[in-house]
Formats: sequence, C-alpha cells, structure tokens
Amino acid sequence: MSLVVDLYWSFRSPYSYLATARLVKLRDEYDVDINVRPVRDGLAFLDEVSRLIWGGTNGWNEGAHLAEAASRAGFDLAELDAVVAAEPDHLVAQIEDNQKALEISGHWGVPTCVFEGEPFFGQDRLADLVWRLEQEGLKPRSLGE
Repeated sequence: MSLVVDLYWSFRSPYSYLATARLVKLRDEYDVDINVRPVRDGLAFLDEVSRLIWGGTNGWNEGAHLAEAASRAGFDLAELDAVVAAEPDHLVAQIEDNQKALEISGHWGVPTCVFEGEPFFGQDRLADLVWRLEQEGLKPRSLGE
C-alpha cells in the first residue's frame, strides 16, 4: 500500500516551484501517492506550468505556451478551460476546502506537505518529509509502476 502525502501548492509561490521537481522525482521513484490540492492530478501539470512561470519563459501566458505545457503533462488545455467555465462554484469550493484543510494541518503557507497529520512546510523541508516517510516504510517503486 502506498504512503499518501497531501501537497498544498500555489502557482503564486516560487518556493512551490522549487519543490515541484523533487516531489515529482519522489513520486516517480518511490511508492508514495501525492495528492495535489486543489488541482486534480496536477503534479505533472504543476511541474510543467510552474516551469513556464518561474523558469524564465517570456510571455508564458501568451500564445501556445500553456497549451503545450498542459499537453506535456497529459492534459488538453481546452478541456481544462471548459471544466473551469462549467464548474466555477465547485472549483472555488474545492479551493476553500483545501485552504481550511491546510489550516487544520497547523500551517498556512505553501508548499506544505502533510503526512499523517504532520506538516512539512517549505521546499527546504522535503528531506525531513522523506526521512519521515522512510520511518513508515517508504519503498522504491517497482519497475513498470
């Protein structure tokens, strides 16, 4: 059974961006599920889009940059836009629920990873998170997973 970590993340935070590549690697190499809150399955999406925003892409929000980033992450930007247009109240409620859950975890900033109720705030605390996961039996992923 995979270990589960909740990740509270924001596109507004360069520190969230700095944590993303390491979290992708953690998820890819070890039997750990990372629940990105509030974006659906968005770890790959977060990685791609945050690289545009914080990685120096001029005009990251213009032209085809976002559509190409979404595609690299396995999404269709037009479909994502349609969901946002069709479900704005649901998405706002989901974001508000995630904000409350973050506060309940004992923190308010991003990025924060929460494992079994224990918050690990900041990209500089990811090594502590991994250490804690190892205490609970973190195992490498099998090939092909």
